[in-house]
Amino acid sequence: MDSSRYQFIMQDENGISYGFSLIDSSYYFGKSWSSFFGITTNISYKEYHYQNFISNYGQSFHLSLTAGFPPYGDDLYFGMGDISVSYDLAENTISRLDVFSFHKSQIRTDEGYEQDEEILSKVDMLHNFEIGDTSYSIVLHFKLEDFTEELYKHSLKEIFIAKNYGLVKYVLNSGLEVVRIR
Repeated sequence: MDSSRYQFIMQDENGISYGFSLIDSSYYFGKSWSSFFGITTNISYKEYHYQNFISNYGQSFHLSLTAGFPPYGDDLYFGMGDISVSYDLAENTISRLDVFSFHKSQIRTDEGYEQDEEILSKVDMLHNFEIGDTSYSIVLHFKLEDFTEELYKHSLKEIFIAKNYGLVKYVLNSGLEVVRIR
């Protein structure tokens, strides 16, 4: 997450700039416990961090990271506009996908995920990604392959999120690419 910066600028192929500003941020480190017949059996701590940005054109981008619990990994939740994704970092699995009012999800059991509906969308981790003169390491690349017939021209189709920076690139359904310039 890009917790040190509160504003960043993206620019499309036509030279139009989009200034994103942080409008909401929250963080908590909470304690939870389980019990059996009134006797505490397990105490755990859960960390959560959330950030929500909005552009000068009204485009929203949100990102949260929630600590996982076995058998699951940490959960990265991100979205832009009407599309959002929940991704398990340890299992390399999209656990939930929302596109407008449509959704697909995996079922969580005590042993891991069970496929409820096949999710065609993909997430790749890129170890080196360059935009102009800037190189990013560890970049999550999401490509939407579900509900594509429902998309508008300006709907999100791909998104790139870099560790320690946040949003660095996105591609609209029209093919228009928008990249981070600072």
